[in-house]
Amino acid sequence: MHEAILKQPEGFAHAVRCVIEQLATSISSCERLFLVGIATSYSNSHTGEVHSEAGCTS
Repeated sequence: MHEAILKQPEGFAHAVRCVIEQLATSISSCERLFLVGIATSYSNSHTGEVHSEAGCTS
C-alpha cells in the first residue's frame, strides 16, 4: 500500500500529460479558441491567451 501511495504523483502526472496531449491535438486544427473564465479562471484564461499569442509551447 505504501508503494502505491508513493506512485500516485507519478500516475497523476502521466494522466494529466495524456489529457493535455489529446486536448492539444484536438484544438490544433481550430481556427479560433475562446477561453472564458470568471475571477481566478479569468486570470488563467488571460494568461493562456498571452502565452498563445506569444507562441509559447509550454
